[in-house]
Amino acid sequence: MAISNTLSRKLQKKRNELHQYGVMYVIRKWLHDHAYAREQVYILKRDLSLPMPDINRRRQSTIEIRLLEGEQELESFTPLMQQSRPQVERWLKAGFVCVVALVDKSAVAFLWFTTDRFYDSELDYCYECQTPDEVYQGVFVHEDYRGSPILLEMFRCGWQHFHDLGYDWVVGSVVTRNWRSLRVHQRLGFVEKGIMLHTTRLLGWRRSRVEEYTEQRLLNDEMSSTGS
Repeated sequence: MAISNTLSRKLQKKRNELHQYGVMYVIRKWLHDHAYAREQVYILKRDLSLPMPDINRRRQSTIEIRLLEGEQELESFTPLMQQSRPQVERWLKAGFVCVVALVDKSAVAFLWFTTDRFYDSELDYCYECQTPDEVYQGVFVHEDYRGSPILLEMFRCGWQHFHDLGYDWVVGSVVTRNWRSLRVHQRLGFVEKGIMLHTTRLLGWRRSRVEEYTEQRLLNDEMSSTGS
């Protein structure tokens, strides 16, 4: 039943995209997601001493944000997040800290942190925390909940946890073409760390080239992309 519901949602999403954007958009998106893509990725950082973000909404009783206490809690990763469960289980065994968002006791998003080195297979990039006061984060939100305040609530929970432990910086990555996400990160106090990844993906093959820089690029890139 869960597989059938997931397939039905995916088919409905494709029908909506086809109706709203047309055939060429759907084809280009499929090629980008599954065949070939070239992207740039910013590595950003945030001072954990900054005020935590305010979340101006009436909390629904069905939503719960909390730290995962152990592998025994992974039963919540069903049905929407079942594919993510093995990866989160490996991270917990490796000592990662994970924040989970639950709706009706079912996981819909998770945020993970590591204070060690992390290899991102999607980007073919290994990030190593450069100082003892730094923590690296990554996030996944199910497509049905993207654009909701859930991400901010997970940030608040995870950042407060590490701030209380004495950490000073959180570091993450954002794809340059995702200007909505970049603007959110800027509003939350993220700044450029001076590292950009140039990634190429061809079918199952991926490669990244690391570029280090000293100037500020984010505003200039955004103005160029919007034609300002």
